[in-house]
Amino acid sequence: MPIQSQSEPTFDQVRMLIYGQSGVGKTVFASTWPKPVFLDADKGLLSVRRPVLRWEVNTWRDLQYGVAWLLKNRDQYETIIVDTVNEVQVCALEHAVQAYPSIRRPYDTVASQSDYGKALSDTQKFLRFLVAQPKNIVLISHYEKLYEDRARPLFIGKKTEEAYCGMMEVVGWLTIVERENGTAMRRLFFDSTEAVTKDRTDTLPRYIDDPNYNKLLECWNTRKGQNG
Repeated sequence: MPIQSQSEPTFDQVRMLIYGQSGVGKTVFASTWPKPVFLDADKGLLSVRRPVLRWEVNTWRDLQYGVAWLLKNRDQYETIIVDTVNEVQVCALEHAVQAYPSIRRPYDTVASQSDYGKALSDTQKFLRFLVAQPKNIVLISHYEKLYEDRARPLFIGKKTEEAYCGMMEVVGWLTIVERENGTAMRRLFFDSTEAVTKDRTDTLPRYIDDPNYNKLLECWNTRKGQNG
């Protein structure tokens, strides 16, 4: 039997990827989402000034324990934040090397091509698990820009960017711009020729200055009001 399509949009289970340079404010922005829990592989929460839940991730096993906690404590959070996907990939790669010592490698601790394949597969399975959860999901990523190319999320693997962005409703590029008075402010782009961006919700403006979750919610509520 066909599943009935959704007639009214809901915005309590949004999947978003945010990326940008180190120190631009990605973690602070993510912390403004409702009842967040951080899977913290980047150790960058010193900038966060509100109480948040945090699960420290140093190894792939830590991440597995974190997933078990998420499943057992669903009522304690509304948003899962992965900070950062890059460090999760590193954990997956280190795990592949350590878990399979019999694999032939140039050096004992240097990953082989098969290790990279295993790590990419494990990370993608983990992210697909998160996307399937009935929660908001925020993925944080580092950034790269090569010569005249667009800014883009920085991941291990040639096709990884396309795969990860494809899982998300929103992909935002966070950067610093200068105000007219010469001071700096954060600007989060959802539509830019200078960067990889995406807004499948079709609700967000081209960019939001000094972004936080409430500013996103205002856009989403306007859309819901128009449909109502």
